[in-house]
Amino acid sequence: HSTHVITNYAQRLIIMKKGKAVFDGKTADAMADEKLLSKNNIKMPAVAKISSMLGCKLKTLEEFKKVVKINKQ
Repeated sequence: HSTHVITNYAQRLIIMKKGKAVFDGKTADAMADEKLLSKNNIKMPAVAKISSMLGCKLKTLEEFKKVVKINKQ
């Protein structure tokens, strides 16, 4: 599945591994948990990675744009 699509449309996420649920919760929480994603071979979306580095739990580009003002020169 595409993490981009998941972060844009899913509010709840279940991550399965070997037939068992290893995560069941908010998509934003999962996307902000780099260890969880890495252990389950899921690539963290760029927006989630950057927002996590900034101490936020933003999951979509639209959310990111509302919070972060980008200087264009």
